[in-house]
Amino acid sequence: MTVGRIDHFALGVPDIEAAIARFARVGGLRLIRRGTVGRSGSPMAMIGDGTGMKIELIETGPGTAPALLHIAFRSDDVADDVGTLRDNGELTLLRGPNALPSAAALSALFSDGEGLELQIIQYEAGSPDIVEWADPASERTVR
Repeated sequence: MTVGRIDHFALGVPDIEAAIARFARVGGLRLIRRGTVGRSGSPMAMIGDGTGMKIELIETGPGTAPALLHIAFRSDDVADDVGTLRDNGELTLLRGPNALPSAAALSALFSDGEGLELQIIQYEAGSPDIVEWADPASERTVR
């Protein structure tokens, strides 16, 4: 199995613009890219802290409370890891492997049966989501 470090977590937020601004002010996070969630059409934004750790913000609409949607782990081989994780019986495959063109990635989503969703993600070389920077004033660099 090739699942490795935590890549990001997804947070549902009522107002994506307010959340981006707040994380920038409070934590110094930067916008990496914007997109739309394929299955719901909701706006999303990937923000990061420069170390490779990211937060995927997904707009859930007015009146909703911020909520953890999933935790994503890097994988070297999503197709192989899907089989391994499904076969060990702890997780249920919800969907995937699916291509994520805007992230230049392959992904699969699992449920632990207790309400937590876990994503495994494998990035292609040059993915916009693989960025790190050493100095907040410097330009982003691909890793």
